Amino acid sequence: MEKIFVLPVLFLAVFLIAIFLVWPAAENFFALQKLNLQKQKNFQAQQDYSDKLKDASGRAVFFGDELAKINSALPRGLAAASLMEFLQAKSSENGLSVEALKPPGIVYKKTAGGATSTTGQADPEQGAPQTEDAATAASQVREAEFILSGRGSIESFENFLRALETSTRLFEIETFSLAGNLSSGLLPDFNLLLKVYYY
Repeated sequence: MEKIFVLPVLFLAVFLIAIFLVWPAAENFFALQKLNLQKQKNFQAQQDYSDKLKDASGRAVFFGDELAKINSALPRGLAAASLMEFLQAKSSENGLSVEALKPPGIVYKKTAGGATSTTGQADPEQGAPQTEDAATAASQVREAEFILSGRGSIESFENFLRALETSTRLFEIETFSLAGNLSSGLLPDFNLLLKVYYY
């Protein structure tokens, strides 16, 4: 009779010891296993992100020339002084005599619909409009107009236009005019309204 009574008591004691001693250790083990699984997922996500960055970096190097051309065509800031120097140099190289080169007075902002709206006077050094919010201005493609006047032969004028067309900087000819009597032997006068783009 004692054996029958001792056996369930021993079984109950072992069961209680298992619950109070083994169960917290098992619970701790499962929590650590879950934490380890979460850390592995985080590590894998960081590894995938790192691989994507390496891939993007490789593509940026591969497209470096194209990105440099875009940066040259649409530079950050107008840099009016260097642009005016460029226009004078190109006109001289092609045999044109520049009599007047007027920097931009008004900067236009491209709106979402493609229309243009006046935003204020330009700072000739920075090219930033004075009345536009700086954060908005930095993300907008802006345009500025230059007026170029001078004298030269028609061939020189054509060569100058070709030089602008093949330039890395993006130019748009708004209007041009040639005036003069070719039979008199004098070189014709020209007026050119150029538009340039920048950020």
